[in-house]
Amino acid sequence: MLTQVETQDANAGSLLAALAIFAAGIAISIGLMILLLGHFHAADATQNAAFTRIQRTTTEPPEPRLQPDPLADLARLQQREAATQTQIGRTMAHLVGRPLDPPAEPQP
Repeated sequence: MLTQVETQDANAGSLLAALAIFAAGIAISIGLMILLLGHFHAADATQNAAFTRIQRTTTEPPEPRLQPDPLADLARLQQREAATQTQIGRTMAHLVGRPLDPPAEPQP
């Protein structure tokens, strides 16, 4: 079985030229990104003024408000979850070391 091998080495000049072109492209891309980000940041800073009084106001949801105090509801939920986790932890600690299946009865 014949295998074909290359008869010449790679041209180092061509490889270096390709690498230089690739590096230049990356450098140009990074430079353009920096320029564009600076331009857009400056444009955004000049166009966006401080919020007006109307933009700063908070709106209440319309009636009927089914959850009048959501923070208290959240605190109660977190307390219930903590109590449930404590109960689960106690149950797991009680079961540790016990076989899950009852022992088989001896065969006569």
